[in-house]
Amino acid sequence: MNTKSRQAANTEGGDWLILSDLAMGGFIIFFIITVVFLTRYVQSETKLEVIEEQDLEAKLDSLQRELDEFKDAQSGIYAALKGFDSIPMIDVKKDGTIRFKVEEGKELFPSGRAIATRDFEEVLGRFLPAYFDSIEQYYDTDQIVEIRIEGHTDTICPSWNAQEKDCFRYNVDLSHQRAGNILDFMLMNQRYHALKDKLKFRSLINVVGCSYSKGIDQNGQYVSKTQAPADPVQSRRVDLKTIIKPREKQIQ
Repeated sequence: MNTKSRQAANTEGGDWLILSDLAMGGFIIFFIITVVFLTRYVQSETKLEVIEEQDLEAKLDSLQRELDEFKDAQSGIYAALKGFDSIPMIDVKKDGTIRFKVEEGKELFPSGRAIATRDFEEVLGRFLPAYFDSIEQYYDTDQIVEIRIEGHTDTICPSWNAQEKDCFRYNVDLSHQRAGNILDFMLMNQRYHALKDKLKFRSLINVVGCSYSKGIDQNGQYVSKTQAPADPVQSRRVDLKTIIKPREKQIQ
């Protein structure tokens, strides 16, 4: 090989070495950039996970506080009124229901009429001031969403018409009138007039005539569930329901 050929070969080999070095250097730079990018991505994802976890914990804490408030309101009202269980015509339930019931031959209303008996009026006169006291303190929390007065009858039809359809409709009207008269009695109570926010109370009221759609059996269970015969004495009642719910929030 002559001198010129050797020089050309050396020149081509040197060019390949330079290109190889450049390629290697580019690969190293690309590798470093990739590592840096992945490191930052992992760190970013970790921070996001921490933020999301903290945000979730904060929302769960908020929901737990609201649930505690709900339990406090429900248990507070129950604690304030459970002593009235000693009165035979009153049954205080933990779910916020006050059940006025027939007991020991003392009726809530005369048969076929909507005006409360004297016995029932005396019971209401003793109970209502304590009831207003128990619910007023929870107005500001907006946990009381409804105060429902439900009138309930037995399945007895009026003597002038024993048809099932007319009998049920008749008792709808009768039970609604009875519930309405209990509301009138509440609005006449002196403790009602002492409420700080009577408008708030009135906005929560719902008067319902249930007829015998929610009859109960001898064990106090709804006949719609047990399929047992309705007990006429236990079915004749008025349920005063204080419905309490926590503010609805959804974790997003």
